[in-house]
Amino acid sequence: MLLAQLCTGGEVNALIPALAKKLETAGSPIIVVDQATGWEWQAGADTVDGCHPNERGEEKMATRWYDALTTVLPKPAAAAKTRGKKK
Repeated sequence: MLLAQLCTGGEVNALIPALAKKLETAGSPIIVVDQATGWEWQAGADTVDGCHPNERGEEKMATRWYDALTTVLPKPAAAAKTRGKKK
């Protein structure tokens, strides 16, 4: 499971790693995705209006999700080799 820290940062983000650690199990690890570090809330920076992400903000968010997903998903070539094979 992936659990994101909020782009807004703040006190809740400090609680998320502890929550992940408390809820994860050996069979169901939880990866915390830091969406806050480097985020700029000023309109025109990473947001269109000081709240909703603009293209630059979306790119930052997508990069963070991609980086986290690549740690748990098989590489595309490996996935293609197993496609259609019975387990």
